[in-house]
Amino acid sequence: MSLDFSSSQQFIRAAERLYPQLGYQKLSVRALAAQAQLSSGLFHHLFANKDDFMAQVFAQHFQRAFGWLAPEFAADAPPLERLRRLYFQAALSLRNEVPWITRMMIDSADNVATAQQSMQDLVLREFHIVRQMVREIAPQLSNEQAMLAISQMQTSILLPILAANTFSRIRVVPDELRRPILQQLTDEALAQRVDWMIKALFSAKETQ
Repeated sequence: MSLDFSSSQQFIRAAERLYPQLGYQKLSVRALAAQAQLSSGLFHHLFANKDDFMAQVFAQHFQRAFGWLAPEFAADAPPLERLRRLYFQAALSLRNEVPWITRMMIDSADNVATAQQSMQDLVLREFHIVRQMVREIAPQLSNEQAMLAISQMQTSILLPILAANTFSRIRVVPDELRRPILQQLTDEALAQRVDWMIKALFSAKETQ
């Protein structure tokens, strides 16, 4: 392993620790160097600019967090079971990545191009895989009907994870409601929500 590669990985690991709290704008070279225990000059030697660096950070982090999301995911299972497994795994991964995803959404809203591109790449990767699965499960659906089914799964399974985590962290709900909200993020609750949506959208296929 070369010294440059080792040092670049130290900077990337430092960014992974700091980014969810600081975001793109406040993640300075000085802060990265201090966290990595390396020099600012070395950062400029290793990376063309901050955007190039952050593109590498996002790519490596998403590969670890969502590397499983590929066309061959659960390829040995029937299409309906593949879809069920995919959404359950997506729910688990998203739950673990809420600090990252919410920070990237904030940066994307602030027109940080690297955050926007990385988020778009991830969303499109999932969309294309899910769309192919839905086509295999229900080929009779029109494109509009398939898009509606996918949007219902996204908004019913994945988006509530972001909302529940956000509400619990900023404490805008009463404590007696906060606990039930967090209970919706357990493995069991997520699996149940996936099952409900699969059955609601593809109930005829469940009995075949």
